[in-house]
Amino acid sequence: MKKISILLVDDHELFRKGIKSLIENESDLEVIGMASNGKEALNKLEQISPDIILLDISMPVMTGIELAKKLKRSMCISKIIFLFEIIISPCKLIIDYCSEYIMKKL
Repeated sequence: MKKISILLVDDHELFRKGIKSLIENESDLEVIGMASNGKEALNKLEQISPDIILLDISMPVMTGIELAKKLKRSMCISKIIFLFEIIISPCKLIIDYCSEYIMKKL
């Protein structure tokens, strides 16, 4: 069975490692890359093609929303799931740039 591949993008290293650890416990999921900001994620996406991008909204260098806009324009086929700490009009985000969103608590 093919595993669902995930690119995890979040500026909090501890959060990335924790989510990766949880995902690794699932037999049908695998983290194939991690990035700490949108620019780093774009570079990774030149080399990998994940099924899902778990994407933090608020990051330095390039935000998750900026990255999602670029990916939408480039016809990226990966599903985007936004991760964020506060509600910032999630309906607009889901409709425009992602498949789903998850509230995170640090």
